[in-house]
Amino acid sequence: MSVPADPAVFERLREAGVRRVAQWLPSGPRWRVEQALEKWERAIADYGPE
Repeated sequence: MSVPADPAVFERLREAGVRRVAQWLPSGPRWRVEQALEKWERAIADYGPE
């Protein structure tokens, strides 16, 4: 299951018992993949419940 890079979504999933999430990365030029990774990393850093 691919989820959006959104700390609020992470929290709702955690409350529902989900322990692991995944994100599909786009194919294409390196800058596009890096941009998606940076967005995901920011969301994880903003979430950080533990």
